Amino acid sequence: SPASDQEDVYDVAWPGGEPGVRFAEAVVACLASKGYCVIHTSLSDEEREAAWRSAQEQDRYFFRMKQEVETGYMGFDSNNKVAWLKERREEQSNPDGLNYPEDEELDNKAFDGSEKLFTDLATAIGPLTPTLGVSFSYLMNPLLRVSMTKNEEEDYLPESVRDMMQDPDSGWTVPVQEYLFFSRRRRLSVMHIIEAEGGEVWFYPRDGSFLAGGKRSMRVPAAPNKLLIFRHDVMDYSFQAAGRTLALQAWLMQDIGKSQAIREMYLNLGQMGDKGEVVCNPGPEVPDGPKASIMALTTRLPGEAWSPAQYWSMFSSGTDTCSQWPYSRWETEPYYEEGADSIATGKSYTCHGGFVSQDQITQFDNVFFGIDETEARSMIPGQKMSMEVGYECLVAAGFNKNSLKGRRMGLWFGDVGPDWHSFQTEWARFCPDICPTMMGLSMSCATTAARIAHSFDIRGPVSSYDTACSASLVAMNAAHLCMFDSDPPKPDNAEALIVGVNTLLGPGSFIGNCMATMLSHQGRSFTFNRSADGYQRGEGCGSVFVKLYQGDKRDEEERVCALIGTATNQDGRSASLTAPNGPAQQAVIKKSMRFAGINPNTVSIAECHGTGTALGDPIEVGALMAVMHERKVPILKTSAKSNVAHLEAGAGIAGLTKCIMMINFGTAPPNCHFNIINPHLTIEGYPVYFDTEDIDVGLSSLYCGVSSFGFGGTNSRADVYGYATKGHKAAMKANLPTPSLPRALHIGQTLYISGSWDSFGSYKAMDGGRYGKYTCTIAVGDSLCEEFQLSCTQDNLEVIHPLIKKADSTEQIVGPDFAGRGLNFFIDGRKDGVSPGTLYQIDFSWMDDKKTISWMPVEPEALEVQDGLPEQLEG
Repeated sequence: SPASDQEDVYDVAWPGGEPGVRFAEAVVACLASKGYCVIHTSLSDEEREAAWRSAQEQDRYFFRMKQEVETGYMGFDSNNKVAWLKERREEQSNPDGLNYPEDEELDNKAFDGSEKLFTDLATAIGPLTPTLGVSFSYLMNPLLRVSMTKNEEEDYLPESVRDMMQDPDSGWTVPVQEYLFFSRRRRLSVMHIIEAEGGEVWFYPRDGSFLAGGKRSMRVPAAPNKLLIFRHDVMDYSFQAAGRTLALQAWLMQDIGKSQAIREMYLNLGQMGDKGEVVCNPGPEVPDGPKASIMALTTRLPGEAWSPAQYWSMFSSGTDTCSQWPYSRWETEPYYEEGADSIATGKSYTCHGGFVSQDQITQFDNVFFGIDETEARSMIPGQKMSMEVGYECLVAAGFNKNSLKGRRMGLWFGDVGPDWHSFQTEWARFCPDICPTMMGLSMSCATTAARIAHSFDIRGPVSSYDTACSASLVAMNAAHLCMFDSDPPKPDNAEALIVGVNTLLGPGSFIGNCMATMLSHQGRSFTFNRSADGYQRGEGCGSVFVKLYQGDKRDEEERVCALIGTATNQDGRSASLTAPNGPAQQAVIKKSMRFAGINPNTVSIAECHGTGTALGDPIEVGALMAVMHERKVPILKTSAKSNVAHLEAGAGIAGLTKCIMMINFGTAPPNCHFNIINPHLTIEGYPVYFDTEDIDVGLSSLYCGVSSFGFGGTNSRADVYGYATKGHKAAMKANLPTPSLPRALHIGQTLYISGSWDSFGSYKAMDGGRYGKYTCTIAVGDSLCEEFQLSCTQDNLEVIHPLIKKADSTEQIVGPDFAGRGLNFFIDGRKDGVSPGTLYQIDFSWMDDKKTISWMPVEPEALEVQDGLPEQLEG
């Protein structure tokens, strides 16, 4: 029968001889039905007394576990000191990952009987536990736990790992690393209660599901000779001892795969967060400068890269997405002539480019955006594409048409117009029935950003930038600076949508750029390669949604990365108007780094402007070298233009999107068309690697930056930071168990109550407290149900709470701690048949470490004092 509050009730009795199949089947059946099993054992009084004396005589070996890991081993509200038994080392290996220094191990002779129970139990149930989805490969070294007297508590105050973190030589990572190993391997826990004068063991499903009989928790009274085995892989527990208590506990552990074991060999722990989370194998720390969160990104780029995932797939496989001019755009023969002589005949010497499909350029759902058909026909493709991609990004960030209406959000666009304005005069001939005013609006790049604002009634700042190749990154910098234009930042400027767009609509711009010998004769951008002779043009659109980071934990968890720095400057007077300026490029990189508050030499990947020109690439690499040359680890250099060509106004967003994906995967993809390094690149004494294959960065968090340089001399830079979220370098974020440290009641301690009657908006002092007894009165509302918590302070940092949601008065009470959010006591007036407004008196008792609570409906005249009534009852 199931264990109950009767101390002499067990699930299974230990057999007289060696445990057999029937015994094992009974134990496994209990584990299957309720997650734990209570076994009666028969150690003699003499054996148990000898074990107690041995523990007392070896008191010097006992210690208290660190706050941040104690709950994971010992359960909630543990008040035990512990000692490891001396390990029986049959091999030199230590599979559970725990360190047992020989001079800190307790002699186990007096505990041989309990250890044999563990060994025999594991041997008996081992062949059957796979039916539960559980398998184990070894028994962990046992842990002895002993109750502490009041006088001992001061001698065993628990230390905090966070306090140790202040000293880099303290070895604070050791207990955390050991716990991470332990928590991944533990499957079943076995506990033999050798001595107990009282107390109880509680079990809780970790996912909040129900146990046998529809219960959300189960209580087993602590008594001598009880052997408990439970599913520690799916259940949490609490062992609240009372009086003299001695128990031996061990865990049945599962070996992990070789790949995971190898990964753990190089486990490096980052700093611990406020809530006990630790990142494994981190790179640089979160920068100190002001940050914004990139919450979503979308793309529509050459190679049919319609999403960031497709975009990354194209990069990681080293895909060349350029093609010959599509006949759906214009004919090739009238506008192309091979060789340098084409300049004399007014033709283009290249007939290739990076194109998106014709459907993505021409098709548009004007009804969805509230635009009539006539106006939609007059709109240039860049406006249509930026509206679609921009809205897709907003949807990915969690918005819809209704939530955008009237919203204060900035719209910042990089757009140089319809194919560098060469197509404006031709566009009107396609729409002779449309008035000139509408045609002017539909062809102006100044209208592009306003289109989204008008369609969705967005009311933030709207701005458009035309600085040629740096336009979209300049827009990013403007949006970023707007967020921090005051101290503290204003909520009105907390959100921004940044879009970069470029379209190839006619051959005119190809011909014009060939006249200036800017384009490659070979039809590709040969970035960093010896054959670099100019850039290749491309089209597409990219968008990111950026939100001011104000310390919101949810935003930090949901963002794709953090935007930590941006900058813009100007070349001034250079060799020519279009010539790159190395010192100006160095200055804009340093400016962004200063804003971010990071050391330039900690940047792992540089996404270069990398147009593939014989002059531009060496100057850019030289500028990066001047800023980042004092490095221990080589920096990786890549450029999206070798894959998708040069998107001109959209190039900055395309490069930034690639930076985000490189962070998310912890990998730098190969550069296309890179075979022999450009001899003009000066890299002597500069630790740098130009990717020719996918390169593992070796970190789970990193800095990455992108530069864009306009041919008019306007330079821009953006730097991002984040954790790898995909692939083999995905950051392993381990959440340590919340510390649960029971303490005695302070004399005169004031307790506060907070509840659903005012949406947990206030904390009211309870009456009493002099003898550890508190009381207050509340009234139930129309639903007849109320939830509440108790707290030692007027906040949720020292909460007294149950371990399940909507708990009744019979559930275990733990705390005070900060882990009680959402774990409330629940008064259900429906069961009592009361009416709205009925008064309930809540009585709470805190005597030593024992906490009890009860409530019942009362008549107003039965109350002797009314001072404790919450405000909603007064008057």
